[in-house]
Amino acid sequence: DAPLDPVVAKPSFARGDVALVAGVCAVVVVAFYSGLFFYWRGVSGILETFYAMVLKGWTGTEDGHHKEFLYFVKLFGIYEWPALAGLAMAPLFGLRRSFLAGGISLAAGLILAVAGWLWTAGQPVAVHPVQSIEPILQTAGIPWGTMVSLGVCLVVVGVLWMVAMPLPCPRMRFLALYGIGCVAAYSFVSYKTPWCVINLLWPFYFLLGHVFEQMTVRSDGRLVAVLGGALAMAPAIDANRLNFVDPTAGNEPYIYVQQLRDIEQLARPVERLLARDPWRRNLSGYIICESPQPLPWALPELPNVIIENHNSEITFGDADFLLVHESRVDEVEAQLLDIYFRSRFRFYIPDNHHRLYLRASTFQDFVEPGRTPEFHRRIPLEIKEGEER
Repeated sequence: DAPLDPVVAKPSFARGDVALVAGVCAVVVVAFYSGLFFYWRGVSGILETFYAMVLKGWTGTEDGHHKEFLYFVKLFGIYEWPALAGLAMAPLFGLRRSFLAGGISLAAGLILAVAGWLWTAGQPVAVHPVQSIEPILQTAGIPWGTMVSLGVCLVVVGVLWMVAMPLPCPRMRFLALYGIGCVAAYSFVSYKTPWCVINLLWPFYFLLGHVFEQMTVRSDGRLVAVLGGALAMAPAIDANRLNFVDPTAGNEPYIYVQQLRDIEQLARPVERLLARDPWRRNLSGYIICESPQPLPWALPELPNVIIENHNSEITFGDADFLLVHESRVDEVEAQLLDIYFRSRFRFYIPDNHHRLYLRASTFQDFVEPGRTPEFHRRIPLEIKEGEER
């Protein structure tokens, strides 16, 4: 007898199964938000979370984080050329060709662009010198606000829609449209932070890889190698420069605050001291500054280090190390009686200057050989004309 063809049962579920899964999920969520049912007020945090993010995203409550519409596309163009190529390909290979839909998108884009240009004509574009990139598209005195940027995007999508060549693979078409949707959603929210770009990159890399694979099958693979090398060149150069050549460059467009190497003036001596004598973990320290980050992560766990706001009252004196905001230097030095290595210190760009004090008796073996302590309360430091204090 001929073997019977196997019958594959289709997955099925009843309404009771759906209710059971939904109920279990609801109980788990409530348990987490209520602190295992000990803090029922925490359940309202489910909605408060979204309220806070909506408020942050649309009302401009945090200065410096609100960017122009094409912010993420500009980051693609500066640092992520392969993703930019994938974004350009997404409408072409993800949409089904339609002259009607393309024409509607093209017309709507033109209307928005013209209306935005007329609306914002003559208005200055506020750009923070560090926390936002200067609009690349603002050339020849033409203002590029959100309406203009959205209009230009719709025009480009409309043109590509009319000449679209959808890929045969439905999964890749979905990935292309998913990528476009994510970029659009993130662009509409005015609150933009550069690290969110990681969420937008991966669909376009998969799309670009698929297109290159099809090109390799249908044409000379050397062409794909040349195109791939050209697209990867700029990101590779940037990666090498920012990781191994100049990692503290403060003029990169993605930067909010750039940590500087000055942090090593404190972190390295402390690390070397603890490596020699772990019992010195109880050394004393005072940090008085606007924002101490990233010192809480850069320094080991030191229980006797006190961190105060730069406006706090000065209630301390000598310590193994002190890091003092420049505006409070005179007050702190008036309290010191010991001998210290003193140097200028900056956490990051932009930032006010600080002064770092390392107690000479504690850190004399961990500073530059031959260095003389710069601060001695009982021996006034003579300052020559033109030198900094």
